[in-house]
Amino acid sequence: MSYTYQQYGTGFELAMPTPEAQQFNELLQLRGTPATIINRTQTSTTTYGNPTYTETQHTTYCFRRSTLSERNHPSGNLNATRESILIPRWAPVKEIDEVELDGDRYHITGIHQTSAYTHLILEKKQ
Repeated sequence: MSYTYQQYGTGFELAMPTPEAQQFNELLQLRGTPATIINRTQTSTTTYGNPTYTETQHTTYCFRRSTLSERNHPSGNLNATRESILIPRWAPVKEIDEVELDGDRYHITGIHQTSAYTHLILEKKQ
């Protein structure tokens, strides 16, 4: 929401990030790991009715939380299928988007916003 004040001119923004969000962003700049957010926009559909998307990417910093679940494979290796990350509150992200971490792509299955950060729950793309 934008208002006009004589002393500030037009476009003065009242919606300012909270101090917690600013502190969280400073911590991310110091200790965060890079994550690529892939914003997807539906452009058309195929002849079978499946949507086609265009993708734009931007990199932000995140904190990774411990793995939410793991799946056992026959070889005995553990493969993380779900991740949980914390990103800045103002990062433009929707549930249709995807996130790339360390070369793996993840679907966004949940978005929770707090006053300091946005919590994303991710599931690895198969």
